[in-house]
Amino acid sequence: MKYVWAWSFLSILLLASSASAQAWTRDQGSGYVNLNYRLIAADEIYDPDGNERSIPDYKQHAIGIYGEVGVIDRYLTLTFDGELYRRNVLEDMGATQGLGDLRVGAWTGVLTAPFRLALGVQLGLPTGDDSPSVDDPAANLIAASLPTGDGEYDVTFRSAIGHSFTAGSLFGFYVQGNLGYALRTKGFTDQIVYGAEFGTRITKPVIDRFLLILRLVGTESLDTGAAISGFAGLGDGVSFTSYGVELAARVWSTFHLSAGVESAFRGANVPSAPAYKFAASYEF
Repeated sequence: MKYVWAWSFLSILLLASSASAQAWTRDQGSGYVNLNYRLIAADEIYDPDGNERSIPDYKQHAIGIYGEVGVIDRYLTLTFDGELYRRNVLEDMGATQGLGDLRVGAWTGVLTAPFRLALGVQLGLPTGDDSPSVDDPAANLIAASLPTGDGEYDVTFRSAIGHSFTAGSLFGFYVQGNLGYALRTKGFTDQIVYGAEFGTRITKPVIDRFLLILRLVGTESLDTGAAISGFAGLGDGVSFTSYGVELAARVWSTFHLSAGVESAFRGANVPSAPAYKFAASYEF
């Protein structure tokens, strides 16, 4: 299929605490892996009421991974994603670092025509540290505000719908939307997760290596009154809606590089700052 290579980029599409949602499942034995780096530098945070509040200069560095493999054609694709390393820094005050939270998932294709429809379930594992601590009592308060994980298991049920099409002989497109419900534990409030994205490329030699992606991503906590639990965007009462743009390039065969930026224009208990992301991916 002429546009098959473009769909390998569908795995790079969502920010921060949300795993990728995909309408296109994989054939048996095929796979994909994506390694990415994310940077957030913020001096404001959205408080529980959605107002922007000044905070000490905060930086977040994260190395993430996403992988998927087809087990049964159309009907079963397994996924894995999360943060292999996260470092939170409050300038001149302290820092924490370590493994972040990980997720495993399974997807099944429900429809392939006239559009793609897939259903998935993802299990969140509390592999990060939700309450970092140090020996110094004063520094301990700073460390506790910089978790590398949320400390709870969660299960998210997702649906994703997508369609690819062309406009004449010059442009290729895809559109995709997803909607899910996250069941939280440890007293955390459940969340609704959602997203929409649009991708396009020019189908001319050399230029057809590039794919432009526009997206809208969101998480909505069903409790808007949770207190601020730190600066890292983890914990209870987290909500946001962000827009983003990403440019991906096929460098060689099935090896790709991409760069993008996303920024929340509304939120609660998350940093108010752009997130810059760089990724390398390989499909087999």
